Amino acid sequence: MYDPYVVMLQILSTKEVNGLAVADKVQVQLMSTDPDLRMKERIVKKSEKTACTALWILAPFGWNALWKNNAGNCQTAPVGL
Repeated sequence: MYDPYVVMLQILSTKEVNGLAVADKVQVQLMSTDPDLRMKERIVKKSEKTACTALWILAPFGWNALWKNNAGNCQTAPVGL
């Protein structure tokens, strides 16, 4: 790989929203792509997050503004996108 790090998202649980199964709880890992490291050593950071589905979908389109407007609160996030 050409990138020094990648992010791995692992879905830990799901819930149903408008008839679709969506991620509810997600484990996020920042991993090194260095092939000389063992798999456990490649994990740089690891965190579990409650997935704010609408926030995650809109993240590439202006994460900072969206996050500030919703203050990280899933209940006030826009739904049904």
